[in-house]
Amino acid sequence: MTVPVQITVHNLELTEAIRAEIEKKADKLGQFFEEMQKLRIVVDLPHRHSHEGMRYEVRIDMVVPGNEIVIRRQG
Repeated sequence: MTVPVQITVHNLELTEAIRAEIEKKADKLGQFFEEMQKLRIVVDLPHRHSHEGMRYEVRIDMVVPGNEIVIRRQG
């Protein structure tokens, strides 16, 4: 992928393993959107209750010619 990925994390440490996994997925995304102009990925670990476990929130902001695509995922 030719566009650098801007990775932002909240409430967790960005380890090399996490960064590598995000960049791997971003490269795969770049195969489908070759003319991507901007890619920003935000990973958040909001305050959690002890019975819920870890529930990450991921937001992907991607700019392609003529459009901005925003994807939010909670898991």
